[in-house]
Amino acid sequence: MLLLTRIAVVFGIIGLFVSGLFCYWLAGVTLFEVYHWLAHYEITITMTLEIISAIDKLFLGTGVFIMALGISSLAIRPIPLPSALQFHDFHHLKSFFSSFLIVVMAIIFVENLAIMPDMVHEPNSSGSEILFSGIAFLLATIALLLFQKSEVIFPAKSETSRS
Repeated sequence: MLLLTRIAVVFGIIGLFVSGLFCYWLAGVTLFEVYHWLAHYEITITMTLEIISAIDKLFLGTGVFIMALGISSLAIRPIPLPSALQFHDFHHLKSFFSSFLIVVMAIIFVENLAIMPDMVHEPNSSGSEILFSGIAFLLATIALLLFQKSEVIFPAKSETSRS
C-alpha cells in the first residue's frame, strides 16, 4: 500500500511539472506572437493584454513548480530549498499556493475589465457582467484568505494536548 501511495505522489509531482512546463510554453507562444505583432504593427491594448496574460502564465507556472517541489519535499524526501520555500506541512503548502491563485485571479479580473466595453455593446448584455464577475472574484478571494488564516484561527492540535 505504501508503494502505491508513493507511486501516486510521484505521478502527481510529474503532472505538476508537466503543467508548469505547459504554462511556460503557452507564455512563450504568446510572447512570440506579441513580438511578431510589434515587428509589423503598433502597440494596441490587445497586445498589452496579451503581455499581461503571458506574465500571468509565467507566474502560474512558477507557482505550479513550487507546489511540485513542496510536495516532493514533504512526501518523498526533504529538498534543500531557500527558507521562503521550505514547507512544514501540507496546509502551509496549500496556503502558499492560494496566494498565487489570488494574484492570478486579480490578473484575470483586470483582463476582463479591459474587454468589458466590447461586452457591454452586445445586444444581450445588461452591463451587470462586471458587477457579477467582481462579486465572484471577491468571494473566491475571501474564501482563499480565510483558508490561509484558518491555521491561525483554528490552530492544529499538538500531540501533547491529545493525551
